[in-house]
Amino acid sequence: VMHGGGTRIKSIEAFAYKCPVVCTKIGIEGIEVIDEKEVLVSYSNSEFAQNCIRCFQDKQLRIRLQENAYRFWQENHTQGHVKKIISEMINSL
Repeated sequence: VMHGGGTRIKSIEAFAYKCPVVCTKIGIEGIEVIDEKEVLVSYSNSEFAQNCIRCFQDKQLRIRLQENAYRFWQENHTQGHVKKIISEMINSL
């Protein structure tokens, strides 16, 4: 049973807007991203706060997260990609 699906949609939307994402493991569950590549995953409240501070202070980290997350969005969640998946599903029937 999955809960909190709205958070996942917000993360994908943030990727599209090139916003860096700091999240919990549950908040990104089911999305095939890599910690420290597309997002910063936090396992405690203090780690979440530390990751937010890191993101604000480390411009290179922030840019890397933004670029990788945007690339992930382009490869997995654009309208064209979704149309392709639906088309493949229909053709396989």
